[in-house]
Parts: sequence; structure tokens; C-alpha cells
Amino acid sequence: MDKRPLLTGFLSRFSIAYAVVIGALVSSEAYQKRGVSESLYKGLRGSSLLLGILVGALLLGRYADVSGRKSSLLWSTIIRTLGMIVTVISPNYPLALLFRFIAGFGIGGSMASTTSYILERSHREVRGRNVVFMESMRARGSTIASVAAIVTSKANLTRETTFAISTLFGILTLIAVYLSPETIVRLARKGDEEAKRLAEEMGFVISDKTSRVSDLLRSFFSYTILLRIARAIVGFTYYYRLYTVRSVLSSLGVSAMSAYKKIGVSLASQLIGYAYAYLLIDKIGRRPLLVGSFVLGAVSLPLYFVSPTIAGAAFVAFNVGVRGTIYTYTPELYPTELRATALGSAVAMARAGAILGPMIGYMALSHGLGLRVAILAIVHAAGSIFVYPLPETKGKTIS
Repeated sequence: MDKRPLLTGFLSRFSIAYAVVIGALVSSEAYQKRGVSESLYKGLRGSSLLLGILVGALLLGRYADVSGRKSSLLWSTIIRTLGMIVTVISPNYPLALLFRFIAGFGIGGSMASTTSYILERSHREVRGRNVVFMESMRARGSTIASVAAIVTSKANLTRETTFAISTLFGILTLIAVYLSPETIVRLARKGDEEAKRLAEEMGFVISDKTSRVSDLLRSFFSYTILLRIARAIVGFTYYYRLYTVRSVLSSLGVSAMSAYKKIGVSLASQLIGYAYAYLLIDKIGRRPLLVGSFVLGAVSLPLYFVSPTIAGAAFVAFNVGVRGTIYTYTPELYPTELRATALGSAVAMARAGAILGPMIGYMALSHGLGLRVAILAIVHAAGSIFVYPLPETKGKTIS
């Protein structure tokens, strides 16, 4: 099997995670440099990126279904890399917000395109593992970015130096995309007989029949509501916990861990989540893994009253397990003509949940610890309700 598409997908996820995290961690220098003091402008910084991801996932996801995965991934990588570069050199803060939106637009497009790209270059027996491993690159990218930010701070390096590394990862991704072939499924649908034979061996149904708009709409809406709610729950619970965890630790009288210890615990818990999803997704199936991870994540939360560190690590592991699994499950439920479009709308819903998480978390801060933990547990467990009615796709031929 050609390894170039897999390398491209892995590098794309890694570079995205690095760029997003490094931008968040070195933001204080950007505020000082541009004289930003109002909390409103600081809040808009994060919102501009999230909004860009949301819009980019929707528009470039659809572009990937119309013009091909490689083309969409190529343009997405160019847009996000240029967006990150001009954000650093922008002369004022309003322009920086605009450029962050542009960078987010490219990130959203990449997130919608890469999963379809990896899925359509993978045999049905291993497509789950390939997508989960690709998603695990997010944990590695964010961890390296966190370490880089600490080293940058201690060595008194400028944020421009740190962002130069991010730009380098973007350029490497761009080269990998350019050198990688289009997906087997896309080539087969364009009439390549050898690609058609390979695609059918890999577990894809290749038909010369053109789907009508009504067929596409029916396919799109058949699973959309349940899946989108589940995706929103994943984004909501992850960012809700991020927003409230300091308050939880403080209310329990737990001193803050050192930066390196936090990074180590975060990386370990995320890798555990990706590891069990990687090992089980092609054995027990997508739906059982999702239901179990949603429930176990909720069950782990009462441990906050015993050991906040263990509770947080356990929850992150199960939450990440859900994320890795649902990135495989979503595109498998939709036909090729709608696969990236469906992923784009799913990414957009996850961003919507990510925006709501801190908002609800802010309101919950004025209430007791028990209520805050209960909200997180109930919402996370509710995710299992929305994925349980969906069909299993493990090892099945998909259109």
C-alpha cells in the first residue's frame, strides 16, 4: 500500500495541532505588542479562529466532494499556512483577527478533507485504525507545541521564532500533499479501471450511476441529527472541562501542577484514549466503542472528589477515545459524493459545542462543585443515547 497518503494525513493533523496550540500559548506577547488590553478583544481572538474553522469546514468540505480530496487538502494547507504567517506580521489587532479567521478557514478545510482522504486510501479491515492513528497526531502536535512555548519563554525567544517552526510544519505538509496521489475512490469514479478494481477490493462500492439531489439529501439527513448532536457533545464536554478544571482544583485545595507535569499527564491520557480506540475500533466496532466511551467518561468524573488528577486523566482518555472513533464513524455513514460535506458539517457542530462549553462553564462557576461535575457527567453520558440507534459499519462495504 502507498504510504504517502497516510504520511500526508498524519503530518496534516500534527501541524494543525501545533499551530493552534502554539498560537494560544504565546498570545500574551501578541497582546502586549499590539497594545491590546480589553478582554473583549482577547475573547475575539479565540472566537475568530473557531469561526474560521466552522466556515472552512462547511465550504471546503463541500469543495472536497466536488473537486477531490487532494485539491481541497492542498488549498486548505496553503490557506492556513499563509493565514498563520500574516497573523504574526500583521500591524494591528483587527487585522490579526481577520488573518486568524483565514487561518481557521484553512484548518477547517483540512479537518474535513484529511479524514476522507485517509479513509478512501485504507482497506476496510484497517480503515478505523488508520483514521484513529491520524487523529492521535493531534495529541503529539499539541504536546510539542506546549513544550516549544515553555522553551521559547525560558530562552527569551520571540513569538516569530516559534511561529516559524509552525510555518515549517505547514510547508512540509504542503509538499507531502503535492506529492501524494488522489484517493482510490476518486480515481475510480473518474473512470480508472485499475482504481475501480482496487477500490472494490478495499471495500468500496463504485457505481457509474449519478445520484440525484433528492438521493443525496436523503442520505445526508438520515443520520445527520443524531451524529451532529454527538459531535457537539464531544466539543462541549472537552472545552467545558478545560474551562472549569482550575476552579475544581482550587475548590478542592489542590495546588496547580508544574507546566511539564501538566503536559505529561495530558499527553499520557490522550495517548491512552487513542491507543484503546486504535486497538478496539476494528475489533468490537464503532458503535459499541462510542457508547462505552461516552458512558465510562461520565462514570469517571465522580473521582474528582477523590483524585482530581486521576479523574481528569480518565475523562480526557475516554473523551479522546470518542473523538478518534467518531472521526472514522461519520464518513463511513455517507456516500462518496457527500463524505467530506458530512465531515465538514460535523466539524462545524463540534466547533459550536466548543464555543458553548466555556459559556456554560462560566455560568456554572457560581454554583457548587457537585453541580459542575454533574453537568459534565450527564452531558457526556447523553452522547451514548444519540449514537446507539445508528448502524454498525465495521468491516462493511461502503458506497
